[in-house]
Amino acid sequence: MMRLVFENPSVFNEHNKDVAKILEEHGHSIERIMTLKTFPPIYVLPENMPQEGLDSLKAIEGVRLMET
Repeated sequence: MMRLVFENPSVFNEHNKDVAKILEEHGHSIERIMTLKTFPPIYVLPENMPQEGLDSLKAIEGVRLMET
């Protein structure tokens, strides 16, 4: 399982829409994925997220993907 972590609140404010767009491009909705209630939030990515989508998320500065 992968978690998407924002390095700090300003990264979240700047890039959350980018994350939402990438998820939607791969058939997922940011409103429907599991979110850990922190600020900035930590998103638990769907297991069927394609590698292309994960690579796009990794390319966003200040966003990290963590394997759990």
